[in-house]
Amino acid sequence: MSMKKIAFLFLLLYLASSCRKEDIDPRHITYQAFLDNMVLDCPEDTSQYYFKAIINGQQNCYYDGIDGKRMKFAVTSKFTTPGPSFTSGDTISDARRGARINFKDFSFQTGEDYFEIKFPCFPLNQDTVAYLDSLFAIKQHRIRTSLEEEEKFAVILYMIDVAPGTNSGLFYPISSEYGPQDNSFLRFRKVEKTIEDDIVHYYIEAELECKLYHWEQLGKEGLWANVEQGVLVVKFSVK
Repeated sequence: MSMKKIAFLFLLLYLASSCRKEDIDPRHITYQAFLDNMVLDCPEDTSQYYFKAIINGQQNCYYDGIDGKRMKFAVTSKFTTPGPSFTSGDTISDARRGARINFKDFSFQTGEDYFEIKFPCFPLNQDTVAYLDSLFAIKQHRIRTSLEEEEKFAVILYMIDVAPGTNSGLFYPISSEYGPQDNSFLRFRKVEKTIEDDIVHYYIEAELECKLYHWEQLGKEGLWANVEQGVLVVKFSVK
């Protein structure tokens, strides 16, 4: 068990013991423990693919293959249901797809954080490569200020809280989607596309500046951090 995880668990136990259950939402306790235990820094080792930025004046880095983090690109699907849950046979609507790049520890441990950039959504029947080509042809993009602005990019920092003895749990987001994004942007500095054995590969260099906000349902509101001088360098494949 890492020292970071041990420190987080001790802090979580301390905060929980100091508050009666009826006084505070347990998610608020966990989220506060996460914030108190977070360390913004860069590991000594580096790799060729990464995201790094100055966050509230501190250099912070996520490197592919370092400290358990792995860079991953994925295409996702989304749809709207009649209610908050989905049952077989329910009618769905507004089906669409999205994509994301994240730097994540896939061992799924409590107290770990990971960084994610969500791409704008696109129609379910649109070819992924054609969509990405059209997106990368536009050099500068805007950042989401709400969950509804799916035509823009979103930037999110997650904390993972795993239920004991399981592989499931809760994700605690700090996101661009919860507040204004004046002067924020994602700018593609370099995009290279290659095709090998019918597999499309993209190499991307991008610049990013934005603001990250607390989610009010976790007991805090307002700006958490300014993300400045962000640089993203990744390579991924689309099959």
